[in-house]
Amino acid sequence: MQRMVILDRFPSEEKLGFPWQTFIKGQGALNFTGDTMRLVTTNAAATRYTDAQIDDYEGLPRRHFLWRPPLQMTVHARFSHPAGELRGTAGFGFWNDPFMMTGSRWPALPRVIWFF
Repeated sequence: MQRMVILDRFPSEEKLGFPWQTFIKGQGALNFTGDTMRLVTTNAAATRYTDAQIDDYEGLPRRHFLWRPPLQMTVHARFSHPAGELRGTAGFGFWNDPFMMTGSRWPALPRVIWFF
């Protein structure tokens, strides 16, 4: 069985390496400090879509997505606000981009596991 491991600390040079792409909309931003990266949505409004995201599937057909079962993910994450103050959705996980957000591909049923 082939095994691929990606250990990424997101260096402060503000350029993500393979396989990462950025998807920034509205008031979203990526902030790099040391070996950490913050995904930020400042001044988000209910009337405008805002997103700060990294992914590894933008522009690819689903058949070329990197990850297939069996699969394991380890993430060290924290949120900047308590649960009652955090606005919108915050999380990480695997998803097959079922709604064509990042490129031209046919819609598909979601095949996702997502953690908040």
